[in-house]
Amino acid sequence: MDPPWYLFFLPAMEAGEVDLRLAGETEYKGKKAWRIEFKAHSSGGLVTMSGVKIEDEFVFIVEPETFCSLSISKKIREGKRRRQIDVEYLRETGQLHIREIDESTVPPKLKRTKSKTVFPHAFRTRFRPYICFASPNSNRSTSGRM
Repeated sequence: MDPPWYLFFLPAMEAGEVDLRLAGETEYKGKKAWRIEFKAHSSGGLVTMSGVKIEDEFVFIVEPETFCSLSISKKIREGKRRRQIDVEYLRETGQLHIREIDESTVPPKLKRTKSKTVFPHAFRTRFRPYICFASPNSNRSTSGRM
């Protein structure tokens, strides 16, 4: 299959940096948990070309034994778009709770709050392969360019 036409006209360029960090142990609802932070920052040619600066941050709280997600917090900063999205997994009741706030307005506006009632017993974090090689006490992080 041929690549899209626009790839022939766009040179390779720096899009930004990502930082993935196992921030260590924390407490979540009275139990031990791990905090995983993922940050994305735009830079280079993509920002110049698009005029949109990106500063996104994701925080995952997971069970250390199973790597099942307990909560996820997303702070989206993309140009004028400002959102805070919090997702909480309530396994004991079989629910997923989502809350989204538009922080680009003054005062911030609640966009949605929603509960879903059926989801798998455990959601595993996407960073599980990385975490298997890192200890929460090592305070290791990894960074890279996009």
